[in-house]
Amino acid sequence: MRDAGRPGATGSLSGDAGTGTRGILFMAFEAEGITELQLDALREVGNIGAGHAATALADLLGEEIDITVPTAGLRRTEEIAASPEAAEAMVVGVLFIVEGDAGGVIVYVFSEADARFLSDRLMGLEPGTTQQIDEMGCSMLGEVGNILSGSFVTALAEFTHLDFGLSPPNVAVDTLATILSEITVTAEALGELSLELDTHFVQQSGQLEGRFYYLMDRDSLGAILGALGMAG
Repeated sequence: MRDAGRPGATGSLSGDAGTGTRGILFMAFEAEGITELQLDALREVGNIGAGHAATALADLLGEEIDITVPTAGLRRTEEIAASPEAAEAMVVGVLFIVEGDAGGVIVYVFSEADARFLSDRLMGLEPGTTQQIDEMGCSMLGEVGNILSGSFVTALAEFTHLDFGLSPPNVAVDTLATILSEITVTAEALGELSLELDTHFVQQSGQLEGRFYYLMDRDSLGAILGALGMAG
């Protein structure tokens, strides 16, 4: 995994509404030992977190942004990493260690094309200027991931009254398969399951799409669902 460094501060977002290279972010959702009602509860938490993130990012960009979480899923992390889609396309992932009552690892993923567009937007460049994500781009994308992931964790803490802590962000540029596989090797059982939240960002200049992964074990999942009053 090519570690692009630990980012500093700066962030926001945008994107064009095309398709093509984004297939890595839209693998079919499947439920792994979780009900549709429980998934809906987690998706709603994601939507509330997205609302908080939209406000922070709009302040950075100086224009209104709408973020929604239309779908949620839970799968075994190894199944995601083993899928053909995960091995084919390069992505930019922003990673965090989650500590507290429901430990795990969060990875926020952009396709490489959307990451380049977002980098241009953040640095005030014409779309298409950035051909490769450099250290400055990684720093900015890391802060965007920090805002998005931090907003979700804050909403989750407010709903569950559990304690969460996030490490500083770390940015990796690689295939999703490599990023997830290395996390599961390092974190062992901590990354057994992955909660997936599909996120859509809309602003005047277009639409950007990303995916939020919360890798956790069954104890962490049980703690979250129990605190939400949704234990199986």
